[in-house]
Amino acid sequence: MFYIKPEFQENVNWQMLGFDGDTILSDEAVVELISQFLNSDRKLRRYEEAPKFPQILEHYRAFQSSNLYFGIDDLDPYNHTVYRYLGNDGTPFWAKQDFLVKMQSDLFAMFPDMKKPCRQYATIFLKSIEKSLGDTLEYFNEQRFSKNVRDIYEIMEEHVYFADRPLDEKRKNQIKGHYYDKEETDLQFVIDSFKTLFPAEYDDDALIRCLSEFCAETPPEKDPWNYADVFFVCRVLSDYFCDMTKNYPHIFKPYCQTTCPKPLYLRVFNYNQLRLVMTDELTDVINQKLGTNEASKSSEKYSLTIELGEILEKYGSNYLDGIDLLFSTIDRAGNLKPLRMLAGGFSYPSTMAFVDLMQRTTLCWKLFQKLNKNNAKKVLNKFAGLIKTTFNKKENCFTFIKRSAYEKFSKDVEKFCKPFKNVPTEEIPDLEPNKPVFKKHLTPIVNKLISKNIFPNRDEQFDAVFQVILRITQGPKNWRNSHVFDLIDQVQCMCFVMQYKDIYEFFLAHGDSIIKK
Repeated sequence: MFYIKPEFQENVNWQMLGFDGDTILSDEAVVELISQFLNSDRKLRRYEEAPKFPQILEHYRAFQSSNLYFGIDDLDPYNHTVYRYLGNDGTPFWAKQDFLVKMQSDLFAMFPDMKKPCRQYATIFLKSIEKSLGDTLEYFNEQRFSKNVRDIYEIMEEHVYFADRPLDEKRKNQIKGHYYDKEETDLQFVIDSFKTLFPAEYDDDALIRCLSEFCAETPPEKDPWNYADVFFVCRVLSDYFCDMTKNYPHIFKPYCQTTCPKPLYLRVFNYNQLRLVMTDELTDVINQKLGTNEASKSSEKYSLTIELGEILEKYGSNYLDGIDLLFSTIDRAGNLKPLRMLAGGFSYPSTMAFVDLMQRTTLCWKLFQKLNKNNAKKVLNKFAGLIKTTFNKKENCFTFIKRSAYEKFSKDVEKFCKPFKNVPTEEIPDLEPNKPVFKKHLTPIVNKLISKNIFPNRDEQFDAVFQVILRITQGPKNWRNSHVFDLIDQVQCMCFVMQYKDIYEFFLAHGDSIIKK
């Protein structure tokens, strides 16, 4: 599990934040929160004072609570880059699915006090639009359709301006036509009423679950005005979303269902001075351009990449003429945000997935701290063998690993670490606030938590990581507890990687390593 200070369990009202008790502390849920733990250095802050924690989660609450219980995985903010891509000339592009996520986020930010069932209804509707896009990965040019985007947001604000306002007499007069007053709760009546708002072509399973929960929590006959208000807001949301999909099909529908020709786009990922293109996406766009049907070479588990320069050198400088290149940057030190893939589903850059897994191994399962000189070599060799089944140098390519494959592998690693669960370990002590931290203060911590009998190259890696973090913090006075966690995490990871040539070559093949020989 991702490291969280124990006092968070006592000082945070999880229900208020939209979570079911302390289940947010489960491994899967906490991974979803990682993106909320970035400090100004884009490093994960693994420690925050408990009173600040709700503030960190505040904007996340409305966003996530609508998704958490309905199996609406693909629309979670965790599952999307939600970044704009930039064309050759700096023109911004959106993946259509990511634009839906942005709409959801902006809607909830615009109306922060929108009632929970209304938020859930909006999420379910947007998810249905996303599902209608299928597994297509299509983009639209935000600059070209800038007026459309402005209209979408202006109409949103005009239509739903009352969505988070308290119910008063004036509002009651507005919604009298939706007033509901029955002696007994009639769930089927509620479901039938909402189905009149919900397009018939969309799957209504999530909607029915949402309404069942709504009626259980607030029976309409006990608070008929609340039901009427929720129904009225959801009706307006339906009208708004239906109008948007009808009026702007080039944004909300696959190009094949519109009169717009499908543009030729190819994603390029800037990574450590490399410009990487996924081979299956290259094959697909070339098939579109030439009218061919060449098969992709990517495996079931991985998406392989090729450097843009190699493509032009191999096929000629005109090979990509007529194809818009969409650039984005991936950062090993950044948060783990899966990328939507051409064939559906999501993938992580393999190096990011490896780093995330090592953080769990070092900070959650604490495997390396639980070894001793008698069992260390045997356990590390087995662990390295397990790691190499998934993270390996593959055809000298940068790779993206599918999320489903990574999650399965993560469970395998957790199972591997389980026999060591009850082995006691040293805890990382908190630093004294507002006092400078020098290497002499960190040395005893590193010596206590990382055994030189297990990792003979500990001191070299400690020095390398310390210098990197020192540059980031711009001096000893700026060290925080999060930096100590980073230090311990990275030193253990690098010591382990350096002991196994194949794993080290995996890092090198992915173009990134500050590991010192």
